[in-house]
Amino acid sequence: MRISVIKEAVAIIILAAVSAILFNSFAANGLDIIYSPPHVQPGSTLDLDELNSFLERQTVVLIDARSKEAFSEGHIPGAQNLPLQSSRNYKVDFLSSFPKETIFILYCINSECTQAERLERQFNLLGFANTYVFTGGWQAWQKAGRHAQ
Repeated sequence: MRISVIKEAVAIIILAAVSAILFNSFAANGLDIIYSPPHVQPGSTLDLDELNSFLERQTVVLIDARSKEAFSEGHIPGAQNLPLQSSRNYKVDFLSSFPKETIFILYCINSECTQAERLERQFNLLGFANTYVFTGGWQAWQKAGRHAQ
């Protein structure tokens, strides 16, 4: 008896799920079964092609989160250095010259490095929401044969 009740419950659940999916697919304003977020939204990571697209079409501020020494050895042209290890006061002073709507793209050495993501979180806490992280970082830029400064 108990097994037949479980089988009936499972059958009802499956029937309900199939009915909901079918209804959703035929509804004029049905939801996507698999969610697709907008292509690039603030807080996202960027690959090299997406970075190039931003640099060509929008005014952005590139931030190199590496140390001053690493930055002085080479960086993406136009980037400004704001090491993750900088004091909070230094970061606040640095950011005070930018409007809150400024688009920032942060990077560090490569996809293994977390400095850019950690710095991005600090930017967000200070009220700067239009932030992106170029995950390939300096190494991806160099590997692609791009100009260095």
